[in-house]
Amino acid sequence: MPSCLPKEIAVAVYSYSKLETFKSCPLRYKFTYIDRIKRPGEGVEAFMGKRIHEVLEKLYADLQYKKQNSLNELLADYESRWKANWHDNVNIKKEGLTQDNYFEMGRECIRAYYERYQPFNQAITLGLERKVGFFLDPEKRFQMVGYIDRLDQRPDGTYEIHDYKSSNTCPEQTNLDADEQLALYQIALKQAFTDAKDVELVWHYLVFDKEFRSKRTPEQLEDIKRTTIETIMQIEAAKEFEPSESSLCDWCDYPDLCPRRRHFYIIESLPMNEYANETGYTLVNKLAELEDKKKALVKEIDGEIVKIKEALVAYAKAEGVDVIRGATKKAKVKIEEVEKYPYAGTPERKELEALLASAGCLEDVMKASLDLGKLAKAVKSNIWSPELIAHVKKFAVRETECSVTLSKLSERDLILDEEMSY
Repeated sequence: MPSCLPKEIAVAVYSYSKLETFKSCPLRYKFTYIDRIKRPGEGVEAFMGKRIHEVLEKLYADLQYKKQNSLNELLADYESRWKANWHDNVNIKKEGLTQDNYFEMGRECIRAYYERYQPFNQAITLGLERKVGFFLDPEKRFQMVGYIDRLDQRPDGTYEIHDYKSSNTCPEQTNLDADEQLALYQIALKQAFTDAKDVELVWHYLVFDKEFRSKRTPEQLEDIKRTTIETIMQIEAAKEFEPSESSLCDWCDYPDLCPRRRHFYIIESLPMNEYANETGYTLVNKLAELEDKKKALVKEIDGEIVKIKEALVAYAKAEGVDVIRGATKKAKVKIEEVEKYPYAGTPERKELEALLASAGCLEDVMKASLDLGKLAKAVKSNIWSPELIAHVKKFAVRETECSVTLSKLSERDLILDEEMSY
């Protein structure tokens, strides 16, 4: 197809998918675009998407010659392409699904699209799988390239950039209003066609038979240029390409090379009777076992500590002491009556804050919100009127708080202990 690529040659050419690969996982970017490691396999989702794209390209290519294929003709073409291109390295990740499931899914996408848009006379098709290229800056330092699935122009002169999606995840409009891929193609379009004043971005989510549309302002396009340049500069300045884990890892071609996923790949490749004895696998299991034992033991000990502290409080009350000595340490028992004020979010708390605000005293005890420590200090120091303090105290509930603090015996206590032993 005709190209919109500029004649000038930039230092490096980037695509939207290339930039997105870097943003999602720098290490995958390195394997794919720097090391150029090729893998024979492809995901079944990508395989299905390619076949659908090919059929829709045929549909509109033939329409340019005034030939409208019937739905049955397109479905037969889809089946033929599927059989001709299927190979043993097409990967099906989702359990319980087969090649037939994906074949039928793609077939339904084509049927729904055909029935929705026939007789396909909404606009004039200007390009199919059209290669577009453009520069992001006046100095022509940053160059982009991409492919528009279909470029149309309506009778009113509006350009439409169409993108076919075979994803089984349906986006929200807000996601597409922030999408950068088609917006980048719009930048290319404006550089290639001087009359491209009005441009609509159109997504066809084929699995759901849904169409989404969006527009970009000149200011938004300039902002996308700026952020895209920033991403390119990050790539070109990168020294280390660290892995970044996400749900996309399940579709990565390099699990055997990734330090985050390589051991998973090793274990999954071993027969069931072998991986149980693999060194790393057994070490992790042993560590997990010990950590579980540790947690159980800590929980048991914490329970005993609570009981002993309760017993120390009872002993202190009975003996009239607040410090209890042991062999090398002492326990300080603190028993006090405290005033508790309402917790945040309760109706009582709102009433208390309203009272302080009406008295012009709320700011005295505020940080980001009402500070109960400051409030207690203000009440105790009598900085407010007796009437206000009396009203504030009505919100307080008196509770007994007990605490036990363990500390070392002082040198003096230890010396006395030694003297007593003689």
